[in-house]
Amino acid sequence: MKRAPNRKSGEKFKNHDGYIMVKCPKHPRRNNRGYVQEHRLIMEEHLGRKLKRKEQVHHKNEIRHDNRLENLQLCSGVKEHSLIHRPPRFCKICGANHFGRGFCNKHYCEWYHREVYCKAANCQKCGKLMTPSAYDCKDGLKLCRSCRWPKLKCSVCGRPAQAKGLCKSHYQITLYVPCSKCGKPIRKGGRNHFPPVCWTCKFPKRVCRICGGPHDSLGLCDNHYHMLKRGTLKE
Repeated sequence: MKRAPNRKSGEKFKNHDGYIMVKCPKHPRRNNRGYVQEHRLIMEEHLGRKLKRKEQVHHKNEIRHDNRLENLQLCSGVKEHSLIHRPPRFCKICGANHFGRGFCNKHYCEWYHREVYCKAANCQKCGKLMTPSAYDCKDGLKLCRSCRWPKLKCSVCGRPAQAKGLCKSHYQITLYVPCSKCGKPIRKGGRNHFPPVCWTCKFPKRVCRICGGPHDSLGLCDNHYHMLKRGTLKE
């Protein structure tokens, strides 16, 4: 089990990032536990001043616990430090900014036309130009996407099919059955009755038995219901 570092000045330990931490309670760049990275202290001692907040120290051999002075390099900021680890790439022909495959945009287009486009093959069914072996399958035929996977058409009307070889409108027809009373189309799983009955026929709207108006209570509309309560209703 690792021993926890004590609070004495000068105590060293390696943190989880691989840096050596030194106990310096009075250092202006100390962390909340009073520790400072050792490579920053060594660079400050070499320069004879405190490092600025933006300044960073680079390990030349990229070993974070190797804090020899000859292995350290002072960087003015994060940008300079990042360029050391990830240097910019350039075209291997003209030296312009890199685009892809080790070329700039211009030379990449020339390489693509020479190595890819000019070696493209024609579809053996429709003759369409396509990239080499783009759709070369186990059957040995070189076919384009349209010929390899042709679009299905509706078996009824000939429009593009959606499911079960039918277009959207004809496919939805298969999902509905007519109501046994009114003939209104309803979903197969909507009303689990035999014969199938729609919601309107299963639970018809109630109306007033006198005037046929909107039902309120006791088979009467609001007006006739209040007349019934007052005892003035004459059916």
